[in-house]
Amino acid sequence: MRQRRELKDAKFEQLVAGAITKFGQIDTVGLTLLSGGLLLNGITISDEPFTDIVDYIEYKGGTIKLKEGYDLEKTTRGCLTLREKLENYQGSKIKNYLTHLNVENFVMRKIKQYSSLDITKRANYFSPTELAVLDTLLAKGYVTTRWNDDYIPQDFEEYVLTKKGEVQLFKEDNADLLVNFILDLESQCYDQNLLDDFLQAQNLNDKPQELLTLFNFEIFGSLYDRDILSANASIPSFKELHFEVGRGYDRDSRALITDLLEVLESDHSICICHPNHIFKNKPVTKNNPQITRINWDNIDPARMIKMGDYLNFVDVNSAYRYAHNRLKHQLLPAIKQDDKDITKYLVVVEKYRYDNVDNYVVRGLIKGEPSSISIAFNPEYAKTITRDIWSKGLRMGDNETPNLYLKRQHSISNE
Repeated sequence: MRQRRELKDAKFEQLVAGAITKFGQIDTVGLTLLSGGLLLNGITISDEPFTDIVDYIEYKGGTIKLKEGYDLEKTTRGCLTLREKLENYQGSKIKNYLTHLNVENFVMRKIKQYSSLDITKRANYFSPTELAVLDTLLAKGYVTTRWNDDYIPQDFEEYVLTKKGEVQLFKEDNADLLVNFILDLESQCYDQNLLDDFLQAQNLNDKPQELLTLFNFEIFGSLYDRDILSANASIPSFKELHFEVGRGYDRDSRALITDLLEVLESDHSICICHPNHIFKNKPVTKNNPQITRINWDNIDPARMIKMGDYLNFVDVNSAYRYAHNRLKHQLLPAIKQDDKDITKYLVVVEKYRYDNVDNYVVRGLIKGEPSSISIAFNPEYAKTITRDIWSKGLRMGDNETPNLYLKRQHSISNE
């Protein structure tokens, strides 16, 4: 029985056509890298004989280039330039891949692929287009030169990647893992701007999954005396509510609930939602379900409104019943599975009118665990809390407003 031929996305000849238009010429190492990159992007290449562009190209000394007398900008038959002809022939998939190719990383990969690259022979390894990129890489510090003295009588200067260059390739190769790692860093209020410094201090030959951990990031900060915390990061101080069957919450616990949920001013209300729906840096992730640090001011109320997973309240009892029932609904399935480590969070956001627009500020967090409920206050909001009846009366009459609400902050119109 005749075996069916496997269909491929593009022909090798099309890749060569695209590479010629991109670089002017391409060597075998470059073609190998391009083929591998296409395969990683799910694009397969067939190796059929050249038929359509064979009249224009030649293979000499490990490099494919235009034959003598041909120029990409010269018109061929059909009133098209040779560049236009090759661009049309390469096809949409090759063209899209080459259009989005990171050329700096491509040149660095070529340097890495060669075991040794004599700088005096650089024109043998790189096209003029690539040479211009190589000079940029040298200026940026991604590539440097050193003397290869493995054999002293014939020592020569060669190109090598710096650790900074190696980091750039690591980031491209592990883009998906880095996205998740950055989310973990943000959830702990760690400074993601230190990512490149962190990676330069690591052995990039280690498995990426073992390298990209919060523990390693913390060790990096300790070893190199770097402050890894983002600005305005703070540790939330949770206070547990005490409940007795038949008696309810004790006096201190009722006071904490009131402090967090009571609405005094006439144009104020509170919203209750999931922390990830209001904080710009999501504090709860799959790898870090516990909120150990928070930036109370780093919020985006537009995200909360877009998600729609929140309710507004002006009454303490209604707000607490909602929060309690929502946490219970989230915790009970895990409790039934005897999962005693589960933790769920809600955030309380205050909405108020100032300068004729709605403004928002976080009041605090509610934490639910199998055996308890706890509350943590935003220190700035805590300064506004008052328990004496006279001060409350003034605020309820809108005669005395804390400074926290006398400014625009996180209004939807200026986000």
